[in-house]
Amino acid sequence: MNKSTLLGTITAYLLVASLSVNAAGFDVSPPFGGAETSVTLGLALNPINENVIITSTSPPESLPPGGADNLWTFSPSGDLLGSNRTTFDLGDLGWLGTATFGNESRLFVHTVFGRKSPLFITTDVVEMSQDGYTIHSAFSLDQYINTEYSYFISVSITYNSTDDLLIVGIYDPGIQEYVLREFTTDGTLLHTFNVDVNLASRDLAFDAATGNLFSVRLDGNRFQLLDEFTRTPQGEYQLLNTYDLTSVGSPTGAMDISRATGLFY
Repeated sequence: MNKSTLLGTITAYLLVASLSVNAAGFDVSPPFGGAETSVTLGLALNPINENVIITSTSPPESLPPGGADNLWTFSPSGDLLGSNRTTFDLGDLGWLGTATFGNESRLFVHTVFGRKSPLFITTDVVEMSQDGYTIHSAFSLDQYINTEYSYFISVSITYNSTDDLLIVGIYDPGIQEYVLREFTTDGTLLHTFNVDVNLASRDLAFDAATGNLFSVRLDGNRFQLLDEFTRTPQGEYQLLNTYDLTSVGSPTGAMDISRATGLFY
């Protein structure tokens, strides 16, 4: 049995598993998706103070009346500490996507620069200050993306705090491929893993306590699933469990895990 078939079999078997949790939450006001904000895409938890960073879409064409800010900071209890627009150029079609914190609270964000005419899309991983005003470094993901479908490609990112690596998942709907790649924080590619395309992620989170990788994905249009991967002695990512998230509502797909408490956000 090849790897792809094995993963598919395990997935089908484990869909009956449910996630038993004690959940708490806070409301965001004004709500994202309204006239004053935009659609949320990424979430990252600061490992030092547990503040929550949320990224959102905000192309210039949406201004005014709304979408001016695309980087939001909330306290652990849900108080809005600040929001602003990053200085990174996103063009007239781009956005800030999934995000993660590295060591020493270094913020890494997947960004898309988009231009209408002529149509041009480029994808980067950008290290920026937590207010978005300072860009420290960036590396391109374009060489790993099929440019014909680049506008529809889904990119998820998380930080492996054990090995000081970035894990980037890229789902390409054009060629029906899902690949996990491990990079150093300066953008050097170290490892590439092909994963069953049916497990394509909307966001990734690394669990520092177990070393396992978690991935949230949509099962059709019905509900969202949480996949848990473990690392084999051969260095491959192997599906361990799949959890049904119905009991905790319908999250957007952006998530992170607290390194201090192990709680999912």
